[in-house]
Order: sequence, then structure tokens, then C-alpha cells
Amino acid sequence: MGAYILLLLVICIAFYTDIRTNKIPNALTIGAVLAGGLFHLLSHGVSGLILATSGLLIGGGIFFILYLIGGVGAGDVKLFAGIGALGGIDFVLYCAMYSILYAAFVGVITLFFNRVHRKRMFHFILLLVTNLKQCVHHMKYTGQKKEKVHFPFMIAVMPGYLTTLYYFM
Repeated sequence: MGAYILLLLVICIAFYTDIRTNKIPNALTIGAVLAGGLFHLLSHGVSGLILATSGLLIGGGIFFILYLIGGVGAGDVKLFAGIGALGGIDFVLYCAMYSILYAAFVGVITLFFNRVHRKRMFHFILLLVTNLKQCVHHMKYTGQKKEKVHFPFMIAVMPGYLTTLYYFM
């Protein structure tokens, strides 16, 4: 229970800083990793340290792959390493799953309210309904520069963490 409370504090600070500065401080993420290792070492001995290290590698590894494909920032990778160190493998897997689901929801809502993207989606759906072949051609050969829609991932991590915490309690 103590690790989840510490993790709540880490998530709240990360949420605040990510919203304000679009960065998650290294001191926070590295502190979470060290606190997770120390907490589990003191409470469960070597097996606790193995649990923390496994969670760190799984959480950090999943988000490192997402970082490599441009889905999240480096701070998110380190944050999920900290979540894994504090919460363990099961907790970080559930938290990652819920966070990614919430991010998909936020992304769809963001795209819908973006006028340019809404127009593109409407045009695409119209093409899809009228002529599938023309739609495929349009997707391949539009040549338009795609603009990225970005939002702080912590908008999805906070409800992902809270949902995971709810199910673990």
C-alpha cells in the first residue's frame, strides 16, 4: 500500500509538470526508480528487489519501444520504469494498458475537435462510402504533409493509474 501512495505522489507531480512544461523531470523519475528498489528491498528482501527490477525493465521496455516509434517522450519511458519499480510487473502492465487506451480515446477526441482533421476524416469516410478503390488511391498518393497532433501523455496516464489502482485495491 505504501508503494501505491508514493506512486500517487509521483504521478501527481509528473502530471503537473508535464501539463505545465511538457517535460517530466529526471529527478522525479529516477527518484521513483530508486524509491521502488529501496522500498521493495526493505519490505521483501532480495525477492522484492527482483520484483522492482523486473517491473522497471517491463515498464521501461514497453515505453522504450513506443518512444522509438515516436509515440511517447523519453520522460514517459523513465516514468513507466519508475511505475514498474514501485508497482511491480502486474501493476505496470495494467497501468500501461489503461494509459494507452485512455490515450487513444483522448487522441480521437482531439482529432475530432481539430477542424483540419475533422475535414479529412469526413472526406475519407465519404470516399470510403462512395468508392473504396479511389479511397485507397487517395490514401497512397495525397502527398500532403501530415501534421502531428500532440497532447501530454500524462492526460492518459493519470486516469490509467487511477483505474489500475481501483482494480488492485
